[in-house]
Amino acid sequence: MRVHVVLNPRAGALLRGTREESIDTVAQAFAEVGLKPSVECTNADALPAAIDAAAAAADVVVVGGGDGTLRTAAARLAGKRAALGVLPLGTFNHFAKDLGIPLDLDGAARAVAAGTPRPRDIAAVNGRVFINHAGVGIYPHMVAHRERLRGQRGFGKFTAMAVATLEALRSYRTFGLRIRIAGEARTRRSPFLFVANNGYILDAYGLERHGDAEKLTLLVAHDAGRWTLFRMGVKAFFGRLGEDAYDRFVFERAVIESRRERLLVELDGEVEALRPPLEFTLLPNALRVIQPGGIDVGTDRGKLEGVERPAA
Repeated sequence: MRVHVVLNPRAGALLRGTREESIDTVAQAFAEVGLKPSVECTNADALPAAIDAAAAAADVVVVGGGDGTLRTAAARLAGKRAALGVLPLGTFNHFAKDLGIPLDLDGAARAVAAGTPRPRDIAAVNGRVFINHAGVGIYPHMVAHRERLRGQRGFGKFTAMAVATLEALRSYRTFGLRIRIAGEARTRRSPFLFVANNGYILDAYGLERHGDAEKLTLLVAHDAGRWTLFRMGVKAFFGRLGEDAYDRFVFERAVIESRRERLLVELDGEVEALRPPLEFTLLPNALRVIQPGGIDVGTDRGKLEGVERPAA
């Protein structure tokens, strides 16, 4: 099996050492499970080209980084012969958790060595791929402000997000939208909407899965005041959001219309400005992903929690 590893140097777990040290550490982890991959550490702007080159030469392209990095990898590898291997080196690692991949480096390397390529649904909005979720409304404004605070003031991610959340709640506005699904149109006014393509996300927020893996889930928050919106955020943080704060729709294709010229859209932790209408589509089996065997993360959270914790 030809394996090529591409690392994002901005990933949080890599910031403690130099690029050379990161490459050596990753190479050693794979050597211990019997693999000798090519390993490179590339700048974020060169990441797409590096993944394309790796896909042309390798059977498995292992990508190390957070969910935003893996989103880039999924977009480049969709429809390709090469499978995606995951090294979860980000802050939240939702994609890895949904796949049941251990969050420690040695465990993730073992998962690549012993795993099986399996087809995976991904999703897109106006042609932009996402693997976990997409958000429209107040949340992408919070994420964009968080990144400005990190760049301008040197805040950590969680501190910056706390400040950005309070400032967004102080100045937030709801927006009008029309949702078109399966020929039916519904008009809503909402502070934000959320599209999930990842069962772990729904579990983490305390929401029931819809029971059909080959669908996307759209959650449209009810029009609410600041205090209600703040409580919703707190409940989501503790995984107790429940179903009373949202309208829920399950779909393969949905169109969101708005009178605004552009809408900020958060895609797996990254923000883009897109022109409405926003067309959300499921891309069935578009990506081949190396997954560990024997763990059904949809029904057995206990086993998943076990692989998330590195051995003492």
